[in-house]
Amino acid sequence: MKSHGRMQFWNMVLAAGVGTLLAVSPVWAGEQCVADRTLALTGAAALKMMPDQALVSAQIMVLDKEAKKARDRADAVVNAFFKDLSAVGLASKDIQAGSVQVFEEYAWEKDRRVSKGFRATRAVTITVNDLARISETMDLVMKSGFNNISGIHYRVKDSRAVKQKVREMAVQDAVAKAQNITGQLNTKLGRVKTVNYGTVDYDNAESFRANKAVRMEMGAARAAGSYDDGDQYQAEEITFTDRVDITWELE
Repeated sequence: MKSHGRMQFWNMVLAAGVGTLLAVSPVWAGEQCVADRTLALTGAAALKMMPDQALVSAQIMVLDKEAKKARDRADAVVNAFFKDLSAVGLASKDIQAGSVQVFEEYAWEKDRRVSKGFRATRAVTITVNDLARISETMDLVMKSGFNNISGIHYRVKDSRAVKQKVREMAVQDAVAKAQNITGQLNTKLGRVKTVNYGTVDYDNAESFRANKAVRMEMGAARAAGSYDDGDQYQAEEITFTDRVDITWELE
């Protein structure tokens, strides 16, 4: 009796195990079948635009034996620039001026630290919306007394709309490729299974844009007669790119 009861128990366990396998197997098989009938493609797009705005970063740096004089000299340069803004089509809202920074500067002489005076610096960022006036703006910057220009950064003002457009183009490219392939294979696209998309930071990724930066020390070049702005500020096209990876199920 005990032996017969044990056999019944193990038969029940075995039957339950087989039932579980049969229940799981079709689901697994179904998933495997779907996974085998997919189409994965990458859509890519590029759009070139001419910039319509420029940011000019300029700085005045002066050294004086007195901190107040150094500060006043730096402020005088910025004030002179603000005075003549309208001459180049600029307004005060187009200028971001930082506060003046003053610090004592030292140098080592004969194994001892010697004060060389006080260094005052003040920076401004100029937004130029009329690129035809870049040269005039740069002339005013130098005339006012700024002695360093760290760069001219060209960009598209309405970059958000451009990014959206190139994103749509990338999706359209992926769909067109998928439709072409399924047409050749006499099959049809099913539902979208996965979409992988990573945004691109165009404002910081220089590899995605033809941004011309101008870096130079100003005074010496002009004094030596070697400074020529013939095409120094010529803007170049900015290339916006995007891509998206899409996987479809096939019917």
